[in-house]
Amino acid sequence: MVSDRQGRSARSIQVSGIMKRLRDETERAKFETARALRLQREQSKLGQLQNQKGDQLRALGEVVWELHAAGQPLDSRLVTICRQVQTVNQQISDQEALIEAIKQEQPPEPPKCARCGRELNNTDVFCPACGVPVAAAEAKPAAATPDAACPKCGSPVRAGA
Repeated sequence: MVSDRQGRSARSIQVSGIMKRLRDETERAKFETARALRLQREQSKLGQLQNQKGDQLRALGEVVWELHAAGQPLDSRLVTICRQVQTVNQQISDQEALIEAIKQEQPPEPPKCARCGRELNNTDVFCPACGVPVAAAEAKPAAATPDAACPKCGSPVRAGA
């Protein structure tokens, strides 16, 4: 009878660990998917800016060719187009920096109990290891001591119990 209970308890702990890993991997997959979508959106904007630059450079070339063909010195149209190219070049640099920043992002670390350091689920109200309320553990971390007190009655409890 005792052995059967111990077996069920071990299976329950095993299932709990599997569920936590599944939740963690799900959260990581959500993060990676959101990051990939943002990256794709920003890369699309970069492509649009590069196309815009190409259009402006073609317009610049056409104006310069017309002026050259007519034997005329450069005029304000050329200066205006050059300023537009400068603006788009800055936007391209900004967009490239944003894309690189997105590529460097890391998923957030799972929350940990401030008292004992165990990883917590977002739904935990109490730390499953030391029993301290999650909000209380975040508010004031306890000193690292081998013994802790029961959060309900205050009696000493062995570390890790």
